[in-house]
Amino acid sequence: MEVVFVGYLWFFAHRYHFGKRRFGVIRDLGLLGKIDRREALTEEDFEGLNYIMWSISVSKERLNYLVIFAFSVIAIVLSLALDFGIIEL
Repeated sequence: MEVVFVGYLWFFAHRYHFGKRRFGVIRDLGLLGKIDRREALTEEDFEGLNYIMWSISVSKERLNYLVIFAFSVIAIVLSLALDFGIIEL
């Protein structure tokens, strides 16, 4: 059980780190405002956008969330089955 808990902690700390980096690039370069105002982007802006797009495209985030969702559903079904006496251990 401790391994699962540590896995969850690592996963969400890892996701937080990358989310914070992406947000930092957007904030530091003022990308939302520039795009909203249709301003010309600098080479640094394009590098920032490239990093954001690359990090999203290689991210295993969707797969990780799918696995977490699937195991959560399995845990809930097993818990209910045990609580209602449908299965016994």
